[in-house]
Amino acid sequence: MALSQREVDVFAALTESADPIHNSPEWAVETQAFGPSTIVHGLFVACFIPRWLKEVPHGLYPTTDSHYSLNYGIDRLRWLKPIPVGIEFYATITAIDREEKTPGRQKVSFGIEVFQRGDDTPSMVAISHLMHVDVSAERDHEDRSQVTVPSPRTDADQ
Repeated sequence: MALSQREVDVFAALTESADPIHNSPEWAVETQAFGPSTIVHGLFVACFIPRWLKEVPHGLYPTTDSHYSLNYGIDRLRWLKPIPVGIEFYATITAIDREEKTPGRQKVSFGIEVFQRGDDTPSMVAISHLMHVDVSAERDHEDRSQVTVPSPRTDADQ
């Protein structure tokens, strides 16, 4: 995928984060601060993590009557190299951990590296966590935990 200047400008408008390094091609050419191009906002790139997680096995599950996934957070998000507007980039994703939190809920962690096409150095790295929820297993657990157990009899009850 590659992002156009128009897409970067719309992101800046929506997030109220306009800045010449992202939104002024004239400034970029004049200063050459990041080469002859503006650069994509790092958070704009990070916004694609859910999209990339949909593409991997056991990644972001589509919501159904029986399962759904929640974003559980991102750790160690770092931008190592700017991505120029119009340059193609992609992500590699590696499953790194799976932990059952409660019956029907598993936290799954993924290592994410974003590369510019033709470059072996990552532009962005992160660890993304998802919570996979199995609705039926969660309901079964809740039903069992809500069983009323009579309290023991005391001498006063007799």
